Amino acid sequence: NFGAKINLKKVLNKEKITSNAILLFSESNSRFLIEVKKGNDLKVKRIFGNLCSKIGTVTKDKKIVVKGLNGKNVINISNEKAVKAWKGKLNW
Repeated sequence: NFGAKINLKKVLNKEKITSNAILLFSESNSRFLIEVKKGNDLKVKRIFGNLCSKIGTVTKDKKIVVKGLNGKNVINISNEKAVKAWKGKLNW
């Protein structure tokens, strides 16, 4: 069980989206999220060049923290609460 720290200011944003929610949750044909083993980020950068950016890191604290476009935390939630919120309405 791990967590994540994400900074929305680091997301490539050609569309100039100014809403944290839209930037975080909207789908895009050109936006992918990949997890890269520590130390391999330069290899990924060599492959994708300026078409990629490092937006965060995996943490050991079992929570998700997302820093918004204004630099303030917009999400700070434990993994347990996030899973309950995600599964809760689906009842599974």
